[in-house]
Amino acid sequence: MLVFSLYSRTKWAWNRIREIGPLYAGQRALWLFFPRRWFEINQWILMDTDLTRWRSGQTADGEFRWATTEDFGLLAEFGDSAKVRKAFDRGHRIVVAVRDGKICGWIWFATGPLDYHDWLRLTLEKDECFFVDVLVDTAFRGQGIGPRMAHFAYGGLEREGYRKLWGFVDALNRASLNAYKESIPGTGRLFYARMLGLTYLRIGEFRRLGTWGPKRRWELRPSFIVSQCKQRSDRGIAK
Repeated sequence: MLVFSLYSRTKWAWNRIREIGPLYAGQRALWLFFPRRWFEINQWILMDTDLTRWRSGQTADGEFRWATTEDFGLLAEFGDSAKVRKAFDRGHRIVVAVRDGKICGWIWFATGPLDYHDWLRLTLEKDECFFVDVLVDTAFRGQGIGPRMAHFAYGGLEREGYRKLWGFVDALNRASLNAYKESIPGTGRLFYARMLGLTYLRIGEFRRLGTWGPKRRWELRPSFIVSQCKQRSDRGIAK
């Protein structure tokens, strides 16, 4: 029994490493022993979606709908209650997928300032929103619920006056890259490295070094990433 248990756990760990990639898996392993701010290297790829393409929109078909505060209990049972509370407290939007009266998937869209990381705050224009997080129950994965849920939300957001949807994909996370590879236009990239609380940031030719944290976050507009990477590209320098 012990041998079988060790074999099962080893197999699960190996499959997980293959799924998310060795570099990302290695960092996550280090964070079990050290605070994340002590060591982290990553690059975020900026996704840029024109919501006016979804002007025809998607109408509610009983499977997808926008969550309200009355759904807090169901959402908390399904996912991270702290994330759900944070989203509702800030007036952000959550779209849910419902099967047999139970929530089987959700997507969180920020429609205002967002503390994206423990050192970064994203600020948005009035007609912009940000794709924060998505979760689909393991029992329902592979059925296209995630994309259909997103398409429903895009139409609804566009009808409410939002024109631009931003989002980050972790360049080191192989699973995320595979999931969004058709949605990444290469709009821009943000590279950062953290060591013992000190953060080095690079966007195009823009460089910054600081000690940002939860009490003093660095504020950033996604459009700034686009402009800096475009300048770099216009000068003939590869992103």
